[in-house]
Amino acid sequence: MANIQERRDKDGKLISFSIRVYRGRNSMGEQLKPATLTFPVEQGWSEKTAKQKAVATAAVFEKQIKDGVATDTRLRFDAYAEYVVNMREQRGELKPLTAQRYRELLQRINPVIGHVKLKDIRPDMLNSLYDELSKSGVNKRGGALSPKTVLEHHRVISTILEQAVREMLIPYNAAS
Repeated sequence: MANIQERRDKDGKLISFSIRVYRGRNSMGEQLKPATLTFPVEQGWSEKTAKQKAVATAAVFEKQIKDGVATDTRLRFDAYAEYVVNMREQRGELKPLTAQRYRELLQRINPVIGHVKLKDIRPDMLNSLYDELSKSGVNKRGGALSPKTVLEHHRVISTILEQAVREMLIPYNAAS
């Protein structure tokens, strides 16, 4: 059963519901973090209507979690990128120098999109990033990055987002 909690503003007006779903335990027996969803209350809804819709949404969300369709929507790009690089390096899919290069490229990527949730990354954000990387003052000598280096940044982002698609964290790769 999902846990539904009301959220009110300082005036006592109902603004949203926080829905938490228990996800079970890991192989060590430790409880996994619950999956969470915020259900906003639209203007014009009575509290009773809002509660009914929140309960219905909670039931659907709980089923999605149990079926493995819905996942944690709070995951940010920077944390997931580090996870992917470490995982692929440990599996032997990345050679140590390649993993080091990925981390160097992520030092330029993370300040721009690292704080963005995976589900919120859009192609226009990436295009803006590539434009910024192409401007002068980005490389160590104060010049612009070469098109080949910008392409390397794109490939790293695409690799990370493709892994997120395979793990069903996002529906599509915004870099493709």
